[in-house]
Formats: sequence, structure tokens, C-alpha cells
Amino acid sequence: MNYKQEIEIKGSRKYNGEAIGLLGPPGVGKSTIGKLLAEKLNIQFYDLDDLIAKSAGVKTIKGIINTQGWPEFKRIQHQCKKDFFENTESKYILAYGGAVNRPGCNAKLTDENKNLVKKYLFNICLTPSDEAKEANDILWSRQNDGKRETGCKTKKEHYTYVEGLIPQYIKVADLVVFTHAATIVDTVEGIMKVVGEKASNDFAE
Repeated sequence: MNYKQEIEIKGSRKYNGEAIGLLGPPGVGKSTIGKLLAEKLNIQFYDLDDLIAKSAGVKTIKGIINTQGWPEFKRIQHQCKKDFFENTESKYILAYGGAVNRPGCNAKLTDENKNLVKKYLFNICLTPSDEAKEANDILWSRQNDGKRETGCKTKKEHYTYVEGLIPQYIKVADLVVFTHAATIVDTVEGIMKVVGEKASNDFAE
């Protein structure tokens, strides 16, 4: 595969003006890209991790994971996501996690999360590549910013992590954007080619 900006529609569902969900591995740029995309579409951007941290009274989700563990964080994450969908009626972009299986966590919650995001969102997967080595080389250097917590202590562990998760992200998505050789601006413009006209019409105030 030639690693360049590439957009691929997954499945048969086309974008019809729904709220937009951004998923993908930690460090891929969901928040940065989501904010710029929301600005172009004149809609609100939300980061589920920030919503969870705010509700728990901590600075980042890392604090919850380190003190309460992954299973409890996943429970909180699911409830926060469910509450958000049930109480947010306007169109928006949501960067989120929780729709892929993580070893040691509740697989039933993951399945429920998948059903939720498929019900409420047009899901866009952001990933550097569908090749684990390529993705690992790019993402590993972004894991030590104090915000993220993958549970990986070495680059080798992180390789195994992304190798298991990226195929799951892609499977959930309605649209996949490979970002390896693309700037943030290129990525946003690529997404706009798919959702822009429909979004601008449906999201206009």
C-alpha cells in the first residue's frame, strides 16, 4: 500500500447529515482534526475523554485509569457516552473511545458502545495506516504527553496494542481516513469532500 492521504468508504452507508463521530488510536489527532472540522462546519466539537474527566473532577482520564483501573473507567466511559447521546440533540462532532475490545475489560459494554455509535453517529476512523508497524512508528512517540494512557510501557507492547485495535476501529467506521503522509489541513479537507456539502446544508443555523 502506498501510504498517502487516502479516503475509503466502508460499507454501504453514505453520509446523510448525521452527527459525526471520530474514532481511532490514541495520538492520531482526533481532537485536533475534530476541532478544525467543527469550525469549518460551524458546529460544536466534543471530546468524550474531556467530558469524562470533567464529570469525574480530574484533569485527564489518565487519573481515573490509574486510580480506579481500566474496567471501572470503561464503565464510566460507557455511561458518559450514553448520557451524552440521550441529552444532546443538536448536530456535533464527537471524538470518542470505547467501541473496540480491550483485554481484561467488559466485552458486553464494548458491544453496547458499538450499537450506540452506530445509532447516533456517522463514524470516521482516523488512523495513520492499516499496517501495525507503520501506525506504531508514528503513534508511539505521541504517547508520553501526560494525557494518554494505553497501558503500554514499551514500543513493542504498543505495537501489539495497535495491531489488535486498528482492525476493530476500521470495522466500526463508515469512513476511514489514512493520515500517514497528510497534514492536518489535508485531512480536514479530505473529510470535507465527503461530508461538507451535506453538512453545510443540514447544519446551517
